[in-house]
Parts: sequence; structure tokens; C-alpha cells
Amino acid sequence: MANIAQTINVLQAMILTEDGGDRMLLTPTYHVFEMYKVHQDATLLPLDLQTDDYSFGNETMPAVSATASRNGHGQIHLSLSNVDPHAGRTVTCTLRGISATGVIRARPHRRRAGCPQHL
Repeated sequence: MANIAQTINVLQAMILTEDGGDRMLLTPTYHVFEMYKVHQDATLLPLDLQTDDYSFGNETMPAVSATASRNGHGQIHLSLSNVDPHAGRTVTCTLRGISATGVIRARPHRRRAGCPQHL
């Protein structure tokens, strides 16, 4: 569960605007909220995710995390997050007897991590 108090032109804002101008940009926080909004008011579905680990320095964690839910119309949504900035990978996810395999590709690096995307 996540909450955000203010959404525009504050610390950890979802949207930043140029004062007196007509330019705006969507921040990484916006994109995370956009990705997970399909799970709002939905029923959590248990899943089993098999993925490699990602290591950085002395820390190791699963390279991919997943969230699955079913909405009121019976649609199943599966959101996958890849923490490895350098590699695409293949994952296998089993969701209540439904098995699917797909490829998660690394996003091309046009800017350094954490920088907002300009519109």
C-alpha cells in the first residue's frame, strides 16, 4: 500500500511543472504509481516467482519482484519490476495454476538512474 500527500511541485512529487511556463515532466514516482494503479480495489492473488538474484556491492536481492491481482471484472493483472539496470531476463511465474513465461527487457539508458523523464 502506498500513499502520497501532494502530487505536484513538492519533494517526491509525481509531476513537476515550470513556474510560469507550460512545461511539465513526469517523475519516476509517477511511473511507479501508474504501473501499480491496476491493483487498486482488486483482490491479491498469491504467486510463485522464480528469478535470478541481483547483487550490488554486498547486497543481494531477487532481480524481479511481482504483484498479481484480480479486479471486479475478473481481469488478472501482473506487474513485474526488474531491479537489474543492465540485463534483460527471462522469468517464470505461476499464478494459481496458470503458468506463463515472458522476457523482461532492460530499459535503454538515456539518462542516469533517478532522473525524471521530460515531456
